[in-house]
Amino acid sequence: MKILVVYYSRTGNNAYLAEKLATALRADCERIRTRTNVLPFLLLGFTGGVKALTVDVSTYSHVLIVGPVWMGRLIAPLRGFIKKYRAQFKQVYFITACGSSPEKKNERFGYGHVFNEVQALLGSKLAHTAAFPTSLAIDESQQAEQKNAMEIRLNDDTFNYQLRKRYEDLLDRFKPIASDLTIGATRSEMKKYA
Repeated sequence: MKILVVYYSRTGNNAYLAEKLATALRADCERIRTRTNVLPFLLLGFTGGVKALTVDVSTYSHVLIVGPVWMGRLIAPLRGFIKKYRAQFKQVYFITACGSSPEKKNERFGYGHVFNEVQALLGSKLAHTAAFPTSLAIDESQQAEQKNAMEIRLNDDTFNYQLRKRYEDLLDRFKPIASDLTIGATRSEMKKYA
């Protein structure tokens, strides 16, 4: 089994998550690079395309696409990447570190709409979707003080029990196909966050 993690990240949250997954899964990891890197163009859906990866996507049995959700939309760099490489995909996992909360995932700016769009683009090649809402990185006592989930940065300190639980659940999906991986080794880390 050969795994590739590709990611797009502007704030660093999705880069952190992608690199963490790549390490745990012993996967190759590569950043999605756009031809245009101007935020207004990205928001309007124009990237001028994505640059070619340095690896051959068709040689990977599993591709994890990690990237943000902006205002409840599949952003242009991720859409462009999926369209460019979808014929080469075998199985895809779409993962996002995003600002929308689990309770609001199906509202206008939620990640549920993006998951539906990814499903429409990939069909049976989409194996799983997972969200890592940054709002989970703060405990309930701090949530009233935190005005904007978009300001939260994921790192080893903020990747708390709730996010680690989602992370471990995602890694568990790979156990049947990657029995040689030491995925369960991080379970002991979770206990210190309980």
